[in-house]
Amino acid sequence: MKKICLLTMGLALMTVTAFAAPQTDIQQGKTAVDLGVFNSKTAINGDDFDTNTKLDAGITTGLSDKYAIQYKYHALGSGNIERGNIKSDINTQEFNVLYKLTPTTDAFVGLHRIDGSIGSVDIDAKNKVQVGITSTVPLSSAVSAWGTLAAGSDLVTLEAGLSHPLSQSADLNVYYRYTKDNDLRVNGNKFDFENNGFGLGVTMKF
Repeated sequence: MKKICLLTMGLALMTVTAFAAPQTDIQQGKTAVDLGVFNSKTAINGDDFDTNTKLDAGITTGLSDKYAIQYKYHALGSGNIERGNIKSDINTQEFNVLYKLTPTTDAFVGLHRIDGSIGSVDIDAKNKVQVGITSTVPLSSAVSAWGTLAAGSDLVTLEAGLSHPLSQSADLNVYYRYTKDNDLRVNGNKFDFENNGFGLGVTMKF
């Protein structure tokens, strides 16, 4: 039920127009850098791993007033599986091209890659095409809400958060992210991968 509510909130955010972190209104030559810590919780085939705090990072650069390129890195490694001494060391990377639909809503298409290992066994890394949308809405003069929904083959990512401006060039972000891949491969075997958690970060704009 919690995931359904968060998905509904994310979709609702995408129907409105306003702008806040972590996205920046696309402008030629402007860059935004996102850095944060993420309280990562992973489950593989329903088996939960212990929660671990990991790194989030990203960079977005405007190529014109309509298009931008974006790179994201999320370290999703978790502690031991609850019923054994097996750790996951998993990360995701995204390479996206963004298109500004409105000053506050971006659509994007790109590649999503899950890599790393489970225990001592490497994941069969694979690039998947994804499409998505990000939009924001002001809740007050000091707080804005934002949401991102992305989907690909056997893949979905939902992110929703709140942002508070620290200055004209920096924002403080609190967010929740959920990622699911129903076709994670390890030694050719198929696994269901889920990761979720809350994060705290900053967006710096140049």
